[in-house]
Amino acid sequence: MPSAYCGECEWQYRADGDDAVALSRAMIDHFVETGHSPVERCDAADRSLTDALSSQ
Repeated sequence: MPSAYCGECEWQYRADGDDAVALSRAMIDHFVETGHSPVERCDAADRSLTDALSSQ
């Protein structure tokens, strides 16, 4: 489940499933409203999957 947070304020967003469009939209909206640049991150489950795929 992709998510994002803002290092300048308390803003966080977590997309349902793999909805990257919703996450991107939320990050853009936050930037437009505040001027802050949110940081996208992957959750631990996503990292595990990426690690497993890269070791194949």
